[in-house]
Amino acid sequence: MTTDIDRLEQPDGYDFSAITNALPPADLNAEAELIGVVLLDPDAYERIREVITASDFYDTAHQRIFRAIEQVASHGEPPNLPLVINHLDSINKLNAIGGTVKLASMVEPIVSSVNADILAKLVKEKSLRRGVIGQALAIAERAQTPTLPIDHTLEQAVKTVKDLQAETGSGIERQRNKIKRLVDRVKGILTSPWESYIKEDLLLQLARETNRPVNHLQTLYHKSLIPHTCGRLMSIRELRDKVGNRCDEWIAHGWYAAGSTTLFHAPGGTGKTTFLLDQIKELIQGKEWQGFPASGKRRVLFVQTDEPENRFLKSLSDRGYDDDEPNFRTITTFAVDHIPMLVAQCQEFKPDLIVIDSLTSASKFSTVSENDSVYARPLLELAELSNQMGCHTIVIHHTGRATGEARGTTALVNAVSQVIKLDHDPHSYDPNDLIIQSTKSRDRAPIKYRLHRDADTLRWELLDEIIADEAPD
Repeated sequence: MTTDIDRLEQPDGYDFSAITNALPPADLNAEAELIGVVLLDPDAYERIREVITASDFYDTAHQRIFRAIEQVASHGEPPNLPLVINHLDSINKLNAIGGTVKLASMVEPIVSSVNADILAKLVKEKSLRRGVIGQALAIAERAQTPTLPIDHTLEQAVKTVKDLQAETGSGIERQRNKIKRLVDRVKGILTSPWESYIKEDLLLQLARETNRPVNHLQTLYHKSLIPHTCGRLMSIRELRDKVGNRCDEWIAHGWYAAGSTTLFHAPGGTGKTTFLLDQIKELIQGKEWQGFPASGKRRVLFVQTDEPENRFLKSLSDRGYDDDEPNFRTITTFAVDHIPMLVAQCQEFKPDLIVIDSLTSASKFSTVSENDSVYARPLLELAELSNQMGCHTIVIHHTGRATGEARGTTALVNAVSQVIKLDHDPHSYDPNDLIIQSTKSRDRAPIKYRLHRDADTLRWELLDEIIADEAPD
């Protein structure tokens, strides 16, 4: 025979058996009475919905019934007994909670809804007590895990206490604060300078602790990078004060604006890296490039992970880069998980232009699919870096063979200020004749130029601009 105790669920995955001779705090009678009150008088739900949620109930059947009440109410219907029965039946949960007899037995002894608020507070109090016990056990478990950094363990213990304190607010506000704190914990892991395998393990432990998939935690953090509030009203003067001189500042005139990002994509073998190295050579020396005027010497940080160091060094030497060039720095070991460390290095070097070559190679250790919107997270983080430092970041990527556009999720294009595409000239039989164009730009009108690459020196020459009327379809 199944008893009420047999149906008790261990909330949040905590094992209360570690507490000797003690059952978790719960008042099953109060839970049943509260549900009966709501089913008898659906208006009572409006009085308690900000105090309590289905997860505050201890009994599994009670959780399911109250979740059904929440779902019926969310559709604008009164969560009365007939509608709740219909909903549970429609999702094949009616028998699981004990059937209509169980529900009727909850409503039958109720004569008034006057005690709804008192019952809700009582159920909530028991839920909070279970939460304290469960979180204390989780803190103890983390403290006994030798692979976890002690600073992280202490930090999470403090956050846990704050989480519990915040549980005393209204239902919606509690849930909002809970999610925000969860995102902060995910951010603390993903943006830490720790080794990738430690971050992966910490993220997995957090997923287990919160009963959420790892990819869901990553998605939450990704979404948190997207502006979530409407900006304040500003006059033109206030906008100018905020932007400063960045409104018309070019890192490379006509190409790369300060405080923004570019996704630079091309098919394999077109020479996208050598094209950028030609541009950068003139930028760091403060010289014009192919008729585009210079605006002073620029500092460039080139992150090269797409080709071996010896080949990259040869490319630099072939173009006459000075070994002791003060305005050029490179990093040859990098992954998207290293962006927090990249930020620290940028604060030291203060580059005007950052180049990541390439997104694919920097993401080779990522478990996120190229077609998943979360794959664009590094671009959002780099966009934030560019905006804060007033620099420009170029992320090199590959063109999809089937589409002719940047490979992978469209979120990549949405995450940047500009998209530049380099490809072979379809009207030329010479493989060294190419066309470069901006397919998206927030900083200037679209550009489209014919280029020629010298097959021997691999140096580039800008031939002419393609006017819209003569541009091929």
